Amino acid sequence: MLSPSGRSEFVVVRAAVRAILGRYLGRAPSTLEFTTGAHGKPSLGGIGCIKSAESAESLEFNVSHTRGLALVAVTSGHPVGVDVEHVEHVGAACRRHDALARRFFTPRETERISRAARRSPRLATEAFLRHWTCKESCLKALGVGLSAPLDAVEVHPARNEASVGRGDGSGSMSGSAAAWHVETFHPTPEHVAAFAVPRRPVRVRAWDWCA
Repeated sequence: MLSPSGRSEFVVVRAAVRAILGRYLGRAPSTLEFTTGAHGKPSLGGIGCIKSAESAESLEFNVSHTRGLALVAVTSGHPVGVDVEHVEHVGAACRRHDALARRFFTPRETERISRAARRSPRLATEAFLRHWTCKESCLKALGVGLSAPLDAVEVHPARNEASVGRGDGSGSMSGSAAAWHVETFHPTPEHVAAFAVPRRPVRVRAWDWCA
């Protein structure tokens, strides 16, 4: 159950998503319709499937929010996933980065985080969050979210690379064995974020939106 502050944040984020997508589509936000995938990923439905004025391809979007910040990613003609984490909010968990990495990450990812930990705790936290957000954004782009194991995706944030394999518990995953493009960034000094799209030329444009 959401707290009063959580419910308020949810309402603001939902209104922002409608406003942003409505601007892309040239539609009133209240007229947009949404559908939800099997694992909860929202998408445009009904008249929302109409193509934007800027592109001949339909829009896709993804949303992530945490303490005081929300990210909305919008793409034309291909799936997208986004994740944002507040460093302080997950800091306690990150201090157990070695155990968490061994449990949820691939051996090569775990080794990179261990190397960072040998240098400093701050670098270990940064490395852990960069890997985590890349993985979650990729799984969200695929529409499976955390219903699939995190080690079903192997990421290399420094190279902006992710490889999606099999491992969702049912023996298959949509987009299996595909190469994805991932990027991490700091929307604020207190947040680490990432987005994921299928590997293809990517042009990124970013705006601030204030409620």
